Amino acid sequence: MATNQVAESAVRVEVKNIGGITEASSTLPPGVSVLTGENATNRTSFLTALMAGLGSERASLKGDAERGSVTLEIDGTTYTRTLERQGETVAFGGDPFLDDPELADLFAFLLENNEARRTIARGDDLRELIMRPVDTDRIDAEIDSCKRERDEIDEELDRLDRLENELPELEEERQNTKEELNSTREDLDSVQDEIEAFDKDIEQSRSQKQELETAFQRVRDAKSELEDLEFDLETDRTTLEELESERSELQEKLSTADEPEESPDRLSGRIQELRDRKRKIDDTISELGSVISFNEEMLEDEGVSVELADADSSGAPTDELLAADEMTCWTCGSSASADEISATLDRLRSLRADKLDERREVESNIDELSEKRSNLREQRNALEQAEDRLETVESDIEATQERIGDLESRIESKEEEVSDLEAEAESIEVGDHEGLLELHRESNELELRVENLESELASLDEKIAEREEAIQKRDALEADREDQSITSGLSESVCLGRVWNLPKQTTR
Repeated sequence: MATNQVAESAVRVEVKNIGGITEASSTLPPGVSVLTGENATNRTSFLTALMAGLGSERASLKGDAERGSVTLEIDGTTYTRTLERQGETVAFGGDPFLDDPELADLFAFLLENNEARRTIARGDDLRELIMRPVDTDRIDAEIDSCKRERDEIDEELDRLDRLENELPELEEERQNTKEELNSTREDLDSVQDEIEAFDKDIEQSRSQKQELETAFQRVRDAKSELEDLEFDLETDRTTLEELESERSELQEKLSTADEPEESPDRLSGRIQELRDRKRKIDDTISELGSVISFNEEMLEDEGVSVELADADSSGAPTDELLAADEMTCWTCGSSASADEISATLDRLRSLRADKLDERREVESNIDELSEKRSNLREQRNALEQAEDRLETVESDIEATQERIGDLESRIESKEEEVSDLEAEAESIEVGDHEGLLELHRESNELELRVENLESELASLDEKIAEREEAIQKRDALEADREDQSITSGLSESVCLGRVWNLPKQTTR
């Protein structure tokens, strides 16, 4: 609620059964800030009623009333507050001015019992009181979130830096690839021009020319398939080397692994025995504690029977004194001196202390054996995992070796096929046979090289485009990071100023 709204509005107040007021009504003109009156005129009750109408629950019902109410009329809007006695408590209802009166209770409703007022009067620190309405958990959560976001942005910026550093090298590689591709295309064009020149000089039928071109196309296709097979073979050979290296490491790990000193299951049995022993010791300690406590209470409360010597006894004075020190044991009924009972209690206390030491030793042994069992289980699990992995690696090695053998066989067959196709092409007699065959071979190789370079150039273009697109986001990321750094680096006082309104005081 804004200050100017209070200053410009008259407030109508109606009170029933609040504090010492049975029923009262008043209109407060704009600008009222002081309430005056004689003693015992219920000024405090009236202020308490105002607090209740605004939303506070620090008002009380009139002693002889079961219900009470406060009505405020501000700018034509009516706000109500009801109080109803329910047993030993008072229930508040209605529709007050404030949805959440916490800040008002602390810092606006400054009656004598106000906490802030009392704290200042005592000269105490207001910090805890000021911090009470502040959602510090939310502040901490927000700062942690900002720090996490900042760290994520830092990682992304680092990645963009790496991408940017890679760009010159990629662009240089792309330029070199372009130049090589252009040069290869020029070479291919030149070779094809020579082939066309040969074709013009060849005085053969169209069918013979077509046969020659078809033959060299088959050679080209076969060589392309051969390159694919050789690439697959190289990949599998690399995979085989990695698998064999991993197998060697696993075999060495298993061969050098120490055999477990004990079985974890056996240790479990020993641990269970120690736990059973500990339970028995606990029972003994409990029983000793009960006996000691009971006897200490009996001695302190003089709950023992003291049999004094008969006043008419003719015994010696020393006998009477001895008799006066004797007590009847409340356990077995026999007579014993107080010193003897005290000595017995000392022995019981000593025994209990010994049992406590014994229990600590047993607990220490349990912890030690439990840790040892855990380590043994980890070792056994690690060995089992290594054995399982070794089995998998050996299976993969066998499968890879089979693939390599199959690829080697297919490559050998494909090489023979290429050789046969080349021989078939060479057997076609046209003009300068040797020169034309050599040109066709060179053309095949150049065409394959052009295809590879075009694929490599397309891949480089894609990589460069991805990096340039990512780098364009840098400015926005740096701005976000600055925001997160400012937020997470705020001092507590700045944080308080920033989130003071987190628990907003809703007014209507």
